[in-house]
Amino acid sequence: MFTKIKVCWFATICSLVLLPECADFSLNRSPATVSVSSIVPANYFGMHVGFVTPGTPWPAVPFGTWRLWDANVTWKDLEPQKGVWDFSKLDAFVALAQQHKVDIILPLALTPPVGFRAAQ
Repeated sequence: MFTKIKVCWFATICSLVLLPECADFSLNRSPATVSVSSIVPANYFGMHVGFVTPGTPWPAVPFGTWRLWDANVTWKDLEPQKGVWDFSKLDAFVALAQQHKVDIILPLALTPPVGFRAAQ
């Protein structure tokens, strides 16, 4: 039967044998030896920039995706009255994202509850 000590020893030996084969642990590697293909692309980094108003400075940190969570573009902001749509703020954010060459994530949250239309 395996005991906890035997399992711990087995795990330790496996990690010492297998990990060096799976990764480069050299601490003396200079940044110049890092290949370009190992750099994570900017579009993998997203930024939550909420409450953007005219004159808000664009973040200095490079990023590839802009998440519009607190940007006041939820369903109730886009359709303030039944059948009346206002995409002006969302259109401005899309233009700003295009200007800075970033993608947009528009979370589909805060949607009206099921049956909301029928009750109006």
